[in-house]
Amino acid sequence: MIRTGCQGWNYTDWVTPSGAKHLFYPFGARQGDMLGLYSKVFDTVEVDSTFYAPPSADTFLNWYARSSEGFLFALKMPREITHEQRLGKAAFPAADEFFSRASLLKEKLGPILIQLPPSFRANRRNASRLREFLSFLPTKISFAVEFRDPAWLVEWTFRELEERGVWLCTVEGEWVPRSLWFSALERESRLPVYVRFMGARDLERFDRVVRPEDRLIGEWYDRLSALRERDAYVYFSNLTEGFAPASVNKLRELSGKDIADPRELEIQNRLFS
Repeated sequence: MIRTGCQGWNYTDWVTPSGAKHLFYPFGARQGDMLGLYSKVFDTVEVDSTFYAPPSADTFLNWYARSSEGFLFALKMPREITHEQRLGKAAFPAADEFFSRASLLKEKLGPILIQLPPSFRANRRNASRLREFLSFLPTKISFAVEFRDPAWLVEWTFRELEERGVWLCTVEGEWVPRSLWFSALERESRLPVYVRFMGARDLERFDRVVRPEDRLIGEWYDRLSALRERDAYVYFSNLTEGFAPASVNKLRELSGKDIADPRELEIQNRLFS
């Protein structure tokens, strides 16, 4: 199974302008309606905002109520834990609180992404921190780790993740060569894989595809489809091609899923006011 979605849903650039060709959200859609609309089209999303500050319990309850049945939220771990405390013991109470609130999503809670900074180098001290933090994680929640120092992609790391049931996050981006990620995917594993498509930060609008990446998406699809009995969770940034919903649909089509057409949504009349 390949689940695929966008990195976020709350983009005003995705709202169809008056009299224009349909984009993603209908003309008149408000930000408070976007999650409900998005979750009728795609079945998962990566939430970037949790990286900057852990949401309140009420926010998680609101997300649960507004999203469709069967929908999954992938949450980024707050940077206080990964970047400021760097997985140290001082971060454990904050992590516990975040896990407790995230659990309010119940069956809609997908993997939590532990994104480590490039400065979290592969050395003895950080390896000890990583091992201790992985041992601290609750087993009832799925986790994935994203490394931005390629020196982490060695057998020791793969073994530590596998033994604790933590997924590897692979990234189409600037930090780690694609060949290393593909080599990592060739390893035998029983765990799902988490994939993030990033892109150069040179775009100011996100309402159309400006740099098609069909060949790249196809190359990743070939690698993912070759995985034996392993699920994949794939998330696209607007920066990949310029318009993340179109990127998601390209992968959906390759994997044999129907193309998600937001025009088929049942829109409440108030969205057009």
